[in-house]
Amino acid sequence: MQNFANIEIAFIHRKAPLPSDFSYPEMPGGLTEKQVQKWQSRRVAFFLLTELFKKHHLDLDLLADMQRSQAVALLSILSKLTLTSAIQGNG
Repeated sequence: MQNFANIEIAFIHRKAPLPSDFSYPEMPGGLTEKQVQKWQSRRVAFFLLTELFKKHHLDLDLLADMQRSQAVALLSILSKLTLTSAIQGNG
């Protein structure tokens, strides 16, 4: 575990055990190792974004927007985080 911006981050390595929340769902025929790693990375990214949103009191509905339109939502999120940092005097 490592702390970054007061959030504990577990770096996912190929052989590191994962909490059950990050385990991939069983699928017929299974998944390749690359597909499993990609799925785990997305789950971890979603978890970290959720924690970041909670920390900065941002609307969690923006995460749903990211899945619909990642580019537009990302710009919206970045502008809100920049505004939040400017208001708090962090940037």
